[in-house]
Amino acid sequence: MIKRFFAIGLLFLFFSSFPILPGGGVAAAEEMGFINLNQARDAHPLGGELEFLEKKYSNYQKTLSNLYQQQSFFAQLIAKHDRQVEKKIEEAREKIEQEFEEELQQINQRLTDKYGTAELEIEEQARKNIAEFERKLQGKYQEKIAEELGRFNQEYREFREEIRDEYSFEIFNLRLQLQMAQLTEEERKEKEGQLEVLENKRDETLRQKEMEIFWAMRTISLSLQLELEQEFSSYIADQEAEVQRQEENFRAEKEEEKSILVDELEKEKEVKIENREKEIREKFRENIARSSQKLNEELIEQVERIHSKMSNLEGEIAVLKTSINNDLVDIAEKISREKGLKVEMVETMDYEAGIDLTNRVIEMLE
Repeated sequence: MIKRFFAIGLLFLFFSSFPILPGGGVAAAEEMGFINLNQARDAHPLGGELEFLEKKYSNYQKTLSNLYQQQSFFAQLIAKHDRQVEKKIEEAREKIEQEFEEELQQINQRLTDKYGTAELEIEEQARKNIAEFERKLQGKYQEKIAEELGRFNQEYREFREEIRDEYSFEIFNLRLQLQMAQLTEEERKEKEGQLEVLENKRDETLRQKEMEIFWAMRTISLSLQLELEQEFSSYIADQEAEVQRQEENFRAEKEEEKSILVDELEKEKEVKIENREKEIREKFRENIARSSQKLNEELIEQVERIHSKMSNLEGEIAVLKTSINNDLVDIAEKISREKGLKVEMVETMDYEAGIDLTNRVIEMLE
């Protein structure tokens, strides 16, 4: 409607730009005259009404512009809501991430309790096995030592019997001779000396045998200890290897179980985030939809109402301008005939040459 109104005005200007000639306009006058259309309209009796209607139309345009600004503000409001939505989503994501970390710690603690206890049981069983094996080795050592000691005792007894048999006749003979009273003192001392030598020799031979047995037993004991220590060390190494193997198996089981639980937890976390994000967006979308629907309905109703008023006003302005322009055309024709001038109606006087007839028109309108 606005474009139609301006088209009517331009169409009038197009026709009014043709020269108005005296005597029907057959021959062009040599002199030119012009009328300022805007001033002439303002001076017309209906000019005040036209100005009032145009101002009213301008006010409608401002109101319409304000409504468009409200629509722009609503768009900004939606953008603000979108930022609030993203902030809410980010807050929800952070909360879910924090819950995820707490649940992850609980999983680690449960697995530590579960597999840590198993590892302690393995280590404790290994210690028991080592202690039991050590007792067996000690029993083996005692048994072997007792066996060797029995053999050496038997050997010593047999050796002692041989030595006693070897020295017993001579010692017995000398003791018997010493009991005889007919021995002189010198003979007695000699016999006593011989007896002492024989007994010392017998005892020394037995001590040497004892020392031989002692060192033999010491050698056997040390050799047996070394052998058993090597066996014990080998058993400890085997137990440690077994403990390490079982602990590695437990750690592998723990990591596998943890991987499964963490994967499930991460999937659950992603579902929570997705659902929460959807929930937040739907909630804000509903709020915006309610407010936007109401606002849009109000804006649309106001815009339609303003357009309707402007359309009606455009018709009134067009009719009023036509009436004023017709009056001005009549006056311009009269002046053209009176003055013998070619008269033009112009919107602006910036580059017009000729006689300004505007005041004459205004006088004729009064």
